[in-house]
Amino acid sequence: MAYRKQSYVLIFFSLLIFVMAFLSLAAWQFPIAASAAIALFWTVLSAVIMAGGFAFREWQQRRAFVGKKQARDNATTHQQTRIEVDLPCLEAFSVALAAVNDLDGQPIPQPESTLNQQVDRVVGRKQRLRLQTADAAKGQIVADLRVQSFGLTDVVPFSRITIQLRPIDAVTTAIEIQSDGRWMAEIYDLGRNLHYVNQLARTIRQQSQQATAIDHLVEADEMDTETKLDTRQQKTDENRA
Repeated sequence: MAYRKQSYVLIFFSLLIFVMAFLSLAAWQFPIAASAAIALFWTVLSAVIMAGGFAFREWQQRRAFVGKKQARDNATTHQQTRIEVDLPCLEAFSVALAAVNDLDGQPIPQPESTLNQQVDRVVGRKQRLRLQTADAAKGQIVADLRVQSFGLTDVVPFSRITIQLRPIDAVTTAIEIQSDGRWMAEIYDLGRNLHYVNQLARTIRQQSQQATAIDHLVEADEMDTETKLDTRQQKTDENRA
């Protein structure tokens, strides 16, 4: 899939560069043969540069999973997973929304020991979250992530997170989590969208387990209180007898 997308991007931009270069030279009344030759030269040069960029990104992709077996699905910028939590749908929605909001202001995930990490530290780059949809009735959360550098936030998002909740029964909810890259030329995930999906799934699980444990403790405490009251009442009745 990655190589196919690389080919599409390479062909599209190569044709675009050739046409624009040829028309620009022709507009300056260059001979057609000379215009075509120069345009072809710039096209080939641009294609070589783009191919080198793709090779570099592939190298970065491998470094993003050092020491791990990398599945083919991990390379794509579309990442998704599905989990189930022991919470009613509305409570699960609140937990999922809190987990999404926690992404705001965090560092942008990058492969370890890369130039990108050093640049992020220098320019203070981090991610900013903007909620697009938070509909509890439909069980849907949609949020965009944008890059913030030097205090300025990009207009175009680099990733979009979509969460869909579906009730299985009264106390169990299925949650589908997706994270997609928004840049057309972005081919390799570099672990970023996979990081978002895994982090959200882990946080939602932990928070739901804590909420369930608290509910069980409250129920146990109430049962213990009722038992003590019943025992006290029995002793009172025995004393009266």
